[in-house]
Amino acid sequence: MIVRWLFLAQFPVSIALGWYTLAQPYAVRLRETIKLAVDAANFVIVVALLIANEWIILESTKPASLELASATHWANFGIRIGLGIAAAITGATVIDRARRLLRKPASGPSSLLHTA
Repeated sequence: MIVRWLFLAQFPVSIALGWYTLAQPYAVRLRETIKLAVDAANFVIVVALLIANEWIILESTKPASLELASATHWANFGIRIGLGIAAAITGATVIDRARRLLRKPASGPSSLLHTA
């Protein structure tokens, strides 16, 4: 429940960032810093979900059956694969944004084109 609100809290930040980009298109460094913070927050949330390790619990009023245990296992396995892929993509995005942000910017008007 809390994780859902953390994801939803990022939407207003992204919308505000879009409006700020329209108003101040040349503030590239600040925009990249905010994008890095949002992506880092996404990465932390995805990794926290990945560590949780059990997302679906299926229960029945009938005696425990092998099919129910198998369905629970494979549903959780599918979620683990999806979260692993999301963590890898988000982690790579965070590393790329941090690398671009920490790289010494070029001087002159062409420096705006390198971080866009």
